[in-house]
Parts: sequence; C-alpha cells; structure tokens
Amino acid sequence: MMNTQKILAVLFLFIPAILVAGCKKHSYDSPSGYDFNAARIINMKHNLDEISGICFTTADEKSVNAIEDEHGKMYTIDLENGEPVSYKFSSRADYEDLAFWNNTFFVLSSNGHITRYSRPSNGADPSDVVILDTLLPAAEYEGMAVLKDSLFVLAKVDKNFDQHSTMRIYRFLIGPGAGLSAAGIVDAVVPEQKKEGKNKAVKFHPSCLAKNPADNNWYVISSINKQLFIFDDHFNFLQIIDLDPSLFRQPEGLTFNSKGDMLVSNEANGGTATILYFKYSGKK
Repeated sequence: MMNTQKILAVLFLFIPAILVAGCKKHSYDSPSGYDFNAARIINMKHNLDEISGICFTTADEKSVNAIEDEHGKMYTIDLENGEPVSYKFSSRADYEDLAFWNNTFFVLSSNGHITRYSRPSNGADPSDVVILDTLLPAAEYEGMAVLKDSLFVLAKVDKNFDQHSTMRIYRFLIGPGAGLSAAGIVDAVVPEQKKEGKNKAVKFHPSCLAKNPADNNWYVISSINKQLFIFDDHFNFLQIIDLDPSLFRQPEGLTFNSKGDMLVSNEANGGTATILYFKYSGKK
C-alpha cells in the first residue's frame, strides 16, 4: 500500500510538467527584417477563396492584383478592406501566378501556357489576349516574377531534374510588344531534407517566388513543405525558414512592395482566404 502511495505521489509531481511540455507551442523563426508573429491579416471577401498569385501594378501600392485559380478573372484588391473588383480576361484554366511589366499582364497556367494582354481601362475586359503555349516544356508550373526586362517562371514538378535538391527556373527576355525570348535556365541547388524518423528525402515543390527590393534576395515559398527558402541575387541558397501552418495555411502567392513589405496570399483551405501583410523593419 505504501509503495502505491509513493508511485502516485511521483506521478502527481511529473504529470503537470509533461502536460505543459506537450502543450508548448512550436517556435517559428522570421527572416531578417520581418516579424512573422506580427502579421496584418486581410480577409478576402465575396467568396474569393483561391488566390493563386499576387503582384503590385500601381505606384501608390494601395491595392494588389490577384489571379484566381479557375475562372479566368483578374482581381484588384484594396489592401485596407480586402474589397475586390474584377474583370474577365480568359476562359477557365488552372491559373497559378501573374506578373506585370510595362502595362502588360502575364498570367501563368499550371501547364506552362502564358496568357498575355495589356491592362484594360475602366474595368473592361481586355481585347488583345494572346496565349503563348510553346515557350515552356511539358511540366507543372507554379510561380512567376518580373525583374527589369526579364520574366522568371518557376517549375513545380518536372521529371527532368532532381526535385529533392534542385529548383528549376526558366528565364525569358521581354522584348518589343512584350514578346518573350528564351534566355536560359537556372537550376538552383536546395538542401535535401528528410522527415523526422525517415530516411527518404522530401521533394521540394515550390509555389511562388518574388524578388525582395529591400535585401536584393529571391524568396520562394513551398506551400506543401510549409517553408520559405531564401536565395541571393544569383539563386545561391541562403536560408530555410519553417512556416507556422496555423498562419500560412495554404500560401500560394508572394510579392513585395517598393519598401520591402512582404505580402503572402493564402487560399481558403477550409477557412477564409487571406493576404498576410508583413512590414519590413530593416535588417536585424
């Protein structure tokens, strides 16, 4: 009887400590100059649930343009209240990202087709839509970004490279009339990772990319892996940051404003679609 009492006494001492340890929240890092614990969350309205890409197109940067995953609509979203206005630019497809250059939109489909058109005025549908369907080899594509006169297209799934250790990016020069000409391929090396307790390496499936004007680095998010990868100006790997899945539920879009503020769009994934706004505070 005495032994049982001693055992119970020991258990009562240790059980609270075990429970506290088990409930302890995982700590997530932030990239230099940002605080991922201080997001301004902009909730999307009017059933805008599947934002697959975002970019800025106006000098005042009070709104952001967004592509919706299925219906061939372009949205302009007010960053104060999340209110969207839209127009239709094409038919249904699996749209993944967008980029803007010199009054021209480029919209990427998952099959590598690029839809190009001039920004219409007064909310009208565009009249000069062209689908470029021979620029990219067969693969699955997910991200797009413009830097100066170059368009960068990010492959998500491609049998022609090792997806455990490589990120493939196709570069195009933007010429007169917003024409695109191939300008090379970048195979950026990413560190192989393994799930805890597993020997098999995890495939790297990137979702979006954007150039940060504040530090001149490339930022790439993998929604599936729930990670942010940072590369330098030449796509040399610098850092991996694990993302909090309760905040970054399904991050599919990424862009920066001219000050370096970071915007990440989340598809709804059973909840409400959001844009996460992170102020740039300068280097830590």
